[in-house]
Amino acid sequence: MGSCTVSSRGPRLGAGVRVTGCGFWGSALVFRAEGGVHPGVYVEDEGGSPRPVWLDHAGAVHVFPVAAGRLLAVHRFRPGSIPPIVDEVAFLAEGREVLRVPGQSLGVSADGRRAAVVDVVRGVLHAVDLLAATSREACPVATAMHPMLAPVPALSDDGARALVMTARTAQLDGALEAISLDDGERRTVLGPLSAPSRVSGGFLPSGRVVALVQELHDGPRCTLRVLEADGPGRVVHQRAVNQGVSVPAVLDERTVVAALMVANAPGETSGPLHACRVGLDDGNVVPLAELGVAQPRLRRGDGGVLVEGLATALVLRVA
Repeated sequence: MGSCTVSSRGPRLGAGVRVTGCGFWGSALVFRAEGGVHPGVYVEDEGGSPRPVWLDHAGAVHVFPVAAGRLLAVHRFRPGSIPPIVDEVAFLAEGREVLRVPGQSLGVSADGRRAAVVDVVRGVLHAVDLLAATSREACPVATAMHPMLAPVPALSDDGARALVMTARTAQLDGALEAISLDDGERRTVLGPLSAPSRVSGGFLPSGRVVALVQELHDGPRCTLRVLEADGPGRVVHQRAVNQGVSVPAVLDERTVVAALMVANAPGETSGPLHACRVGLDDGNVVPLAELGVAQPRLRRGDGGVLVEGLATALVLRVA
């Protein structure tokens, strides 16, 4: 492992309680719990006990809580839907729901002022003002994909722009578009790639884009690329594996932390993910912590890189 201090935090619950989607909301933990407790979303203040904030009921199941500035966002779907497909993102403030936005996935700006919600069912990208708790349709997006594959958008630090994976076909000919949340102006920064392919990305401080790309059309290949200009970009990391494409956490112009599959044996195309520090100049990949097989959410926080969405939340203090 690399030079990194890893701390983990999980909720204080009894045996038999299943926890998913664990993350941070300020200094508190947020998570979904079920089995031995009323299923739903809970908050646990530092040094306190878990308390429910959004419990499931006959009309809704609440999953994947995400810190959204002063608000808490929760993905919601209807009980009995098979497969369970999220159909809206709801926002909570001071114990009450203040906004709901149709869609399946959510990205939040680093300053906690803006968010973007992707609705692949209706083909719409929604811009959310988290301070005013209002939303509007920013622009249509090409989302010919199953709702369970809805891409998580990445926002610039100020929330003015979003990076969104689009696809013209259900076979997933993935492309990455940079979209202004103010006026809907857009440009394609990568692709469309040959199907099937998936892509996510993040904005570097200069405005350049780092992209994590998974392609399957000619054998599995996962690449991390810096998009300098028009074209496929400069490859800084490549492995013959099949993995998810969580949005990387950008540390600075030359460094990101990405969830990568780096420990599989030669010829094995699947295996656990690691949070890895990647140098974008030299392609040096340093594993920091093993994450398992579930897809995490990575973001830069005050204490380091936050790894969320798993059974416990991690803080990576990268040297």
